[in-house]
Amino acid sequence: GKLWHGAASYSLNSYLSGLDGTDPTGHVDIVQPGVLPALDLDFSIDRNTGVLTATVSDGTNTCTGTGLGRAVAATNRSGAYTGAWSPAPGSPANTPEGHGYMQFTIAAAGTLTAAGRLADNTSYSIATQTAADGTIPLFLTLYSGKGSIHGTLTLHEDAGSSYANNSLTGALTWSKSSVGSGRSYADGFPTLTINADGGRYAKPLSPSTAMNLTAGTGNAKLRFTGANLNHASRNPDGDFTVASVASVTPPVSNVAGTTLKFDLNTGLISGQFVLSDTDTSVIPNKPLPRTVLYTGVVIRPGGLPVMKALGYFNLDQMPTASPKTTSKNSPQLSGAVTLLP
Repeated sequence: GKLWHGAASYSLNSYLSGLDGTDPTGHVDIVQPGVLPALDLDFSIDRNTGVLTATVSDGTNTCTGTGLGRAVAATNRSGAYTGAWSPAPGSPANTPEGHGYMQFTIAAAGTLTAAGRLADNTSYSIATQTAADGTIPLFLTLYSGKGSIHGTLTLHEDAGSSYANNSLTGALTWSKSSVGSGRSYADGFPTLTINADGGRYAKPLSPSTAMNLTAGTGNAKLRFTGANLNHASRNPDGDFTVASVASVTPPVSNVAGTTLKFDLNTGLISGQFVLSDTDTSVIPNKPLPRTVLYTGVVIRPGGLPVMKALGYFNLDQMPTASPKTTSKNSPQLSGAVTLLP
């Protein structure tokens, strides 16, 4: 096996021990480099449930964890899924406000690779396995060992829809310590909880359109919040008219030039808008245009047939005179995108 400890990882090679009729146990001594204390890993496996319970200790601090046995092959769960990661209510200020997203396809054997982006535009890919109880463990180190995502998804089977409306719930902890450079949360942020929502995704069949939207003027309501967007002079929100993927009409009043595109094969949405505000950090003041890209994914919230899309944008903040920043190095904050019927 392998144990991750911050940015470091250690290979494990040992044996199970135990008498006949007892739960097997394991113990591994891990030597860390330099003056770091040794780590003791101890675990046991419940023979009836297959649940592994483990502790890791450096002699002063102890962490606990659990592991689950792999699921047997099952077609009830196999297929494509999309999901969104949303900040938990009450998240601290000055943390990403956007919705990250994920996509994966579960094979009949239960294997999958979850891939997507977090709300600070960090891409990720995690190869993992569904457990017998429908849970999906996720773990990945980020930012060169200065952060991570860690948690569990739960897949809920919906036999009433022949499993077409299987849904996803769960939560991750997302951490980032100071990385010292860059425009996007360079000082890091407190450990956040981001909640999952989503379910099975199937490409809409003709004559259905994106998100199974009902035909009509303004049938797709696109909204943007957070990242100090409320201080901008232009409002990028708009009610788009979606007749088909090839026919997406912006609202009549579209002061920010907002665009909207669908990719029905993947369920992704994307687009951009343009802000123009007065840069007061220079003399004389002058207009500063900012082109903002956004992306997101179509999901079935709670596995329901009615769909929506959630995503994020990253907005370069306006330059300031004190402390002195420019359009090239001002902080970049994450805001939220929602697209509703």
